[in-house]
Amino acid sequence: MRGIAIFLNKMHLKDMFVCVLYMALIDARMPYGPNDPQLKHGYIAVPPITVTHLLQKTDTSMKHLLQQMHIVKDLLVLSDAVADHLAIMEKNFCILSYLSHTFDRLSATVFRDDYTSDIEANEENIGPPIPETEGVTFRKKLCWLLFLLAKQRFLGDSLELVHGFSVLLCCLEYVMRTTPSFLLSPPYDAIRIGCHRVLENGNISLLTKLAENFSASEDEVKELHTSCMEPFIQELLNRDGELDMDKLEVMYFKQHTQEGDLNEMLFLIKDPLICPSSPQSSNSTTSEGNTQSGQILTPVRATLYSIQQLKSTLATATDEPSVRLKEYFQACSNDPSSQIAERVRQMRDLFVRKFEEVTSSFQSVADPRYTLGIKLYYRMLELMLNYESKRLSQSVLNTLLNKDDFHRSLIACCLEVVLVAYGLSRSLGVNGENLEHSTFRFPWILNVLAIEPYDFAKVLEHFVKTEPKLPADIVKHLQHIEYKILEFFAWQEGSSLFDVINNYDRGMCTPPRNSPTEHPSSSNGLTPSAAEMFLSPVPIRPASSQVYSATSTSTTRLPSAPRRSTSLTAFFNKVYRLAYHRLQRLCSMLQLGKDLLQKIWTCFENCITYRLDLLKNRHIDQILMCSLYGVCKVADKEVRFKTIVQEYKNLPHAREEVFRRVSMDGGRFDSIIIFYNQIFMFSMKSIILQFANSRQARALQIEGDEGI
Repeated sequence: MRGIAIFLNKMHLKDMFVCVLYMALIDARMPYGPNDPQLKHGYIAVPPITVTHLLQKTDTSMKHLLQQMHIVKDLLVLSDAVADHLAIMEKNFCILSYLSHTFDRLSATVFRDDYTSDIEANEENIGPPIPETEGVTFRKKLCWLLFLLAKQRFLGDSLELVHGFSVLLCCLEYVMRTTPSFLLSPPYDAIRIGCHRVLENGNISLLTKLAENFSASEDEVKELHTSCMEPFIQELLNRDGELDMDKLEVMYFKQHTQEGDLNEMLFLIKDPLICPSSPQSSNSTTSEGNTQSGQILTPVRATLYSIQQLKSTLATATDEPSVRLKEYFQACSNDPSSQIAERVRQMRDLFVRKFEEVTSSFQSVADPRYTLGIKLYYRMLELMLNYESKRLSQSVLNTLLNKDDFHRSLIACCLEVVLVAYGLSRSLGVNGENLEHSTFRFPWILNVLAIEPYDFAKVLEHFVKTEPKLPADIVKHLQHIEYKILEFFAWQEGSSLFDVINNYDRGMCTPPRNSPTEHPSSSNGLTPSAAEMFLSPVPIRPASSQVYSATSTSTTRLPSAPRRSTSLTAFFNKVYRLAYHRLQRLCSMLQLGKDLLQKIWTCFENCITYRLDLLKNRHIDQILMCSLYGVCKVADKEVRFKTIVQEYKNLPHAREEVFRRVSMDGGRFDSIIIFYNQIFMFSMKSIILQFANSRQARALQIEGDEGI
């Protein structure tokens, strides 16, 4: 009963019932979880109830169901099957919502929607009425149906915004090609008349014009049309060489019934259970603000505009080193030209192969994506060297240009920029947040190219500062993934970060003496150069390595100093600033004073400095919350863990997995309170008890005894 009461405080009884039904349906489909090999061949049995049936029978909109399931995720640990299905369904629903709105805009532009109404309004018109199977409504339905079938054939669960838009344009081009010219708006009507002729004298095809007018890549759309869409459409034609609408509908609904998810044809008729009232605008900002030519940037427009900006920045760049870059290479004692070229070739093969494994029907776009990334790489490399050459000697540049991890990390950063520009490394959910189920989401690029997050983080800040023309949404994305590295990815078992910490001066883990929010990223207040980040660690010695006696000519050599790493110092400074900022916000929400804040911060500092193993495979927010709970428990200001978690969820970066799935011994996962009781408390008990207000309080138990 207590569990039901918690639910009813968050949601209505009807909504709870719908969510429970949805979870039961999905668990029944996948009793062995989403990784069951049998699922490659479809579900064991046809789902008796589809998600669409569930929405219709309960009068619940898709958007509302997704929002309620987000509440359920905060209260329960979902099964793997439900969590996986929910993530894919939300991503596909959002992308189809955006593409449906874009399709309305496309249709309004290319078709004469008012042609039939004009004839009906003109009583003097003696022309025969247009048959229903020849009108604009029929052709729009045919186009959307063809798109849904093609989407399933070529994209499946790997639907991404740009790929889906390219498929939609190809479907629209075919329908326009078979549409009478008097149903098309200018200039498409004129192009349609000559579309079956050899195009000469500057004439262009329908597909070229569509790509031009709607900011798509002409080369990529044409390649998709030739290699995939045209053969696919030819398979569907009947003996008369035309598409049979009834046959296509039977194909689609058979497929829909077998999958048991959304009836995506409802987007066409704007069914209120499926279609949001209006398309969500992108939260991204560009150099022109949130509008382009006075129009709101919807996700499709924002993505296409981001691609345009990137290509404009690289308009004069090539996928070969420039003359200036070659001069830098040739000035090195060990010319890196051949190594760089070979590295670029090897990484191309790896990237293209992995990209094609995910999007098997879009193999033709993998190489152009990589080429765009390499153009950016050579541009960034030259800009960095122009800056570094003013600060560093030629010998240092020589060493930097021969550092493999520097080049690999820079190439990976450039490819991440390309992926995010094309919308492949992010997806917006129903509440505007970035979804975690985008196929190419970070750290996909690191996993593919086998690059350490710690090494990747070294180039991020330099990358953003070196290229001022990066679109604002891409800069924001790069900052976001830097936070992800600082808080989680760099702390995974096997990370090179732990090797660096173990091999060099452990004192660099110690926080700065002044406030972490004010401490500069380096000792002189300047951002360390790329060379300093990748060529350190270096021995730190006094100005003179020898001490001379005033009364003797003999010398006394100092013992070798511990080696220090500029990159490690910069990394920990960023970690401390990020953690201190989050702790300040959390303490403010919990109404904890500055004195208590300082004690909690000291506990966190001690954990980072002396109990670093607690961070392995964990999130720094988990350590912050445990430090807060432990210190408050002995300092006469006890705060329930449930209260801490509740306030933590209000932080903009918070994720449910942080407090629900904490790494335990033996590869297990459990809640944060179990982690505190079984691991954190025993490791940090002596430190936490130092903050007790009295001798008697120090003898108190500091275990947590409550659930979340």
